[in-house]
Formats: sequence, structure tokens, C-alpha cells
Amino acid sequence: NHYRQQGLGNIIMGLLTGVTIYLSERSALFSYLLENGFIVHTIESIQQQGITVLNEDSKYINKQNCISIFGPETQHQRVSNLIKLIANL
Repeated sequence: NHYRQQGLGNIIMGLLTGVTIYLSERSALFSYLLENGFIVHTIESIQQQGITVLNEDSKYINKQNCISIFGPETQHQRVSNLIKLIANL
């Protein structure tokens, strides 16, 4: 349980495959995922709500957000933009 980001690849795989993700509400990654429309839960909520399973709509939202934000096309575009920026220095 850390407040700094760890295991992003594992978290992305969980989001893609419909796993319920629990992160500390103090984590920057938790805030980032919420701001980008992901359905994630806080580890602090487990005491009140217990462990939950995502419904099919939430699984779909997380999968589509992953593809949109972390998918190969997006990454390719970001790298291309970076190369253009560096080339223009």
C-alpha cells in the first residue's frame, strides 16, 4: 500500500480485463484515473462497502478508457509529437 504510483502495467491489465481496482485515495494515480473517467475504488472504502465486483457497464467504461488513453495509437501519437517537438528545438 503506497501513495506513489507502482505497478501501472498491472493496473492497466486489471482495468482492461474487468477487475475492480482499489487504490489509496491519497494516490496521484487514483486521482488521475478518476479524472479520466475510470471506475476505481479506494482501499479505504473496503471497510464500509466490502469488496465489490464491477458491473458490465463499468467494465466496458474502464476498457474503453484504457484503449483511448493507454492504447498503441495514442502512444504512437504522443511519441510522434515528442519527436517533432525535439526536432524543432
